[in-house]
Amino acid sequence: RGTLRLGGTSMFSKVLLSSQYLFTVMALFAGVAFIQNANYQETLDLGFNRDTIIGTRVDNHSDYLKLRSALASNPDIETLVGTDNHIGSWNYSQTLKNADREIESFMLDFGPGYMEAMDLEILEGRAFSEELKQSDIKHSLIVNERLVKDFGWKEPIGQRVAIDDSTTLTVIGVVKNFYHNGFWRDVDPYGMLLSGEEDFNFVIAKVNSTTITRSFNFLEEKWRETIPNKPFNGFYQDSIGAIKAAKEVNANLVIIFGFLSVISVILSGIGLFTLVSLNIIRRVKEIGVRKVLGAPIGHIVGLMNKPFAYMIFIGGTLGLTLGYFIVDILIESIFANHRPIDLSTFLIPLSIILVISMMTSTARILSAATRNPVDSLRYE
Repeated sequence: RGTLRLGGTSMFSKVLLSSQYLFTVMALFAGVAFIQNANYQETLDLGFNRDTIIGTRVDNHSDYLKLRSALASNPDIETLVGTDNHIGSWNYSQTLKNADREIESFMLDFGPGYMEAMDLEILEGRAFSEELKQSDIKHSLIVNERLVKDFGWKEPIGQRVAIDDSTTLTVIGVVKNFYHNGFWRDVDPYGMLLSGEEDFNFVIAKVNSTTITRSFNFLEEKWRETIPNKPFNGFYQDSIGAIKAAKEVNANLVIIFGFLSVISVILSGIGLFTLVSLNIIRRVKEIGVRKVLGAPIGHIVGLMNKPFAYMIFIGGTLGLTLGYFIVDILIESIFANHRPIDLSTFLIPLSIILVISMMTSTARILSAATRNPVDSLRYE
């Protein structure tokens, strides 16, 4: 009092606070966008069953037969199949030729019943058949929609595709596109072949969703009984390969931007509280005079909040605009398939920052506006 000069809310302070709110809203926007995207990808249809599939890799045909026989007695297992390659874990590439076109395609070799266990949807034609097993192994090929599109086929069933100079296959079915590599890139072209039991590298089980953990423990138990000298390498379908990697990346992004959002909101709240307090100290007598003249508390609160509301609005608007462009570029650089930014992505961070800011400033102003006007007028 009399020795300390308080500059109040100078233009420089207002610019700093607005800038602080700009970065806070950007961090909030990014946090909301990545949380929404993580939830979206968690429930997105990949084109195959990722929720009730468990399995393990085996080293040879003998191990496959022993483990399959041990698992067959479990009533929780709805479907038990063998496969050479497995979605999300192992595939290979091959050059496919049709007429004068050549396409580099990913390939999957699997056993009868694999498509049904993995819920791969046949759109045209048929799946591999146990009754036609010998013929299908030698002569049949199933393709996905992407491969049909890349070849430009209007009638895919019956098309002849050469794999090498001595092997030509006939397309018998078309399956719905599926994301073998998660969401990192667009759907790839796929060809699928039927493999013999002697080539199986995996035992795959489709189980009841309510007993998946119990079934996995049963799988591990039978492995240790039948193949005790080898380490168990079982897996849940949603915890392997690109699916696991996408979940880990999403979790890390949510943690990073969630942390930045919380810290930014706290620092912005402290900055706002400080400027409001300096403004109140500078206008203590004005508040007392207005109360003596009959001004209601609500009017005083609104009057004191007005300049800060402008700063928050400007910082929030710029933060949402910059946040949209930056996050959109960032998320598209990470994922080929992601949740589009919509109105809720803008409204949630804006609502959070407005509510917290108004509560911070209003609480400070109310404490000054409800003081006895005599004390305010005697101040200084």
